[in-house]
Amino acid sequence: MEAKQHFLFKVKEGKLEVSFALEKFDASVTEEFKHELDTIWDDSIHAAVVDMSRLSLIDSSGVGALLSLRKRLGAGEASITLIQPQPMVVRVLKMLRLQRV
Repeated sequence: MEAKQHFLFKVKEGKLEVSFALEKFDASVTEEFKHELDTIWDDSIHAAVVDMSRLSLIDSSGVGALLSLRKRLGAGEASITLIQPQPMVVRVLKMLRLQRV
């Protein structure tokens, strides 16, 4: 039985591109996310683009995984851009005041 891939990571010219193949970014998949991130990580990465168009839900574990990605990028000009977050995801991020982190 083949395991389903929940995330797609690509690194191109110092930019990490992440897309989700699932609807929920929660505690059931954050360890897998972190493991895959560890596998692909390269110190030349200075920005991340996260396609959230398929996510309808994010919980505190998912938020924590995004914050750990932000921390890994470091200070300064590093940035994370969220692409097409769904209304519920936006609501959670705004509630936590993370729209500008």
